[in-house]
Amino acid sequence: MDKVKRSLVRHDSEKIARRTRIMFETGWVDEERGLLAAAFGVDVPGMNSLGYQDIARALITGEDAGKVLDTVITRTRQYAKRQETFFRRYADSYWYDVTSPDYPGVVERAVEAFLQPE
Repeated sequence: MDKVKRSLVRHDSEKIARRTRIMFETGWVDEERGLLAAAFGVDVPGMNSLGYQDIARALITGEDAGKVLDTVITRTRQYAKRQETFFRRYADSYWYDVTSPDYPGVVERAVEAFLQPE
């Protein structure tokens, strides 16, 4: 199982970068600009989500928001690493290969087995 987990972590880093770039390309900065224009300040709880503070700061200071892309990718990778470290403490946790085509069925069967009365 460790081999699968290590493999997924390596690929997650690439996926995080790709997904974050897509979010930037499809309007994340414009969304943030709209939120700030609608008087949603940086102190609103939703602005504590990954990346929002960085983009808001760039927009407020006049910095090119696109330049914070690398910062957001790095912070997201760090968050993913903290999550992995957190879950490592739980020896009875199950790790599923979400890239496997039968992933949904495997998880469904595991949940059904868990819910069965003993």
